[in-house]
Amino acid sequence: MNFSARGSFFIRFVVTTGICLLAFSNSPSPAGAVINVKPQYITIVADTELYKDYNNPKEALASLGPLQSVKVVDVDREWRPDAPVDITWYLIETTWLGNMWIRADDRVMNGLLHEEERWITTIFDTYLYDQPNTLPNGLKLAPQRLQSDASITYSQLRGTNAMSFLGGGGSWYRIHTWLGDKWLLKPTLVEDIHVTPISFDLKLEAAETAYPYPYRIEAAAEPLLPQTLPIVGTWDTHGFLGPGGELWYKFQLPQGDRWVAPRNQAVISYKPVQETVRLPVQTRYFEKPTLDNSMIYWLQPGEYEAFEASGEQWKQVKTPQGDKWVNPERALLERPIGIVPTDEELQLTLEDQTFDHPIEDKTAHAKGFYSPQAVHAFEKWDTGQSAVWYHFIGLNGNEWVKR
Repeated sequence: MNFSARGSFFIRFVVTTGICLLAFSNSPSPAGAVINVKPQYITIVADTELYKDYNNPKEALASLGPLQSVKVVDVDREWRPDAPVDITWYLIETTWLGNMWIRADDRVMNGLLHEEERWITTIFDTYLYDQPNTLPNGLKLAPQRLQSDASITYSQLRGTNAMSFLGGGGSWYRIHTWLGDKWLLKPTLVEDIHVTPISFDLKLEAAETAYPYPYRIEAAAEPLLPQTLPIVGTWDTHGFLGPGGELWYKFQLPQGDRWVAPRNQAVISYKPVQETVRLPVQTRYFEKPTLDNSMIYWLQPGEYEAFEASGEQWKQVKTPQGDKWVNPERALLERPIGIVPTDEELQLTLEDQTFDHPIEDKTAHAKGFYSPQAVHAFEKWDTGQSAVWYHFIGLNGNEWVKR
């Protein structure tokens, strides 16, 4: 291998069988397995015979060599998307013999081969494989920039429900080394980080940890004291990693780009202000600038001194209860001007849906929760559009219902 053309590789030897088992658990399922989803393409990874009739596989008509993808026409069992199917044969398209059958064994794998030159940059230590769909060969590659000339993109074929398929796909990448061609399975790549450019200040209320990439690499962790950071980009990894994802913020230090995903309270779009906020109605207050319906506390109408802001809507103000966050614009939706006291008996029906506030954005209870009964309304608000909201004491506290 020419180091000047390819760059140097750093390889670590792995001798424990536990690591092999870990790598195997991350491998895509072999083709001869129980599936729920019929694959569109499969890739041949070793010489595979072609048969006209899988019920009479006495003599192969031809064979396919490794590392080529073929389209799947059918499988040898009645495929049902609502139940797993244990397949042993694939019917595939060929260009010279038409549709032919091949065995669904370890010589084929779910996925489509792409042959293209590209640079990839690994972030973690990565296992090496001699061929796709096999166990690792006992070698490990240190994080570095590599040149790949082929990849196989696969998706998960088996799952108990829609959620079980999240994160069930990935890619194999072929690289050239002085040991010959090797493969990487689902490496974590710098090139897969999708930054959304943005510009605002992020105020960290407590100490946090910064990383060179939006991954918690403890060996590269750097402490961050409480401070205000100018943010230049974000990446929400929920779409990439599923439920285990986080929202990361990118900023710059003298030593280079860094990322932080705050685990403590942080204020986005932060700016110091010095202004008076007038609250014309009762207004909910919060410990941080986000809506939280688990606990509901109210400030009385009046004027309050604001000293911090988050975005255009949230203000932190000084109150008799301490420093609190309020959203003055939303306050007029949750407690519209015109709410008046009342003393009325209200009949609930199975068709009534109740809400936390007189806006239909947060359901307290769905239709059918309350059996027909009389409740006492202590407030009401006439919208002026042929609708009246009534405030009553429900099962879990104060609720609103519209008539």
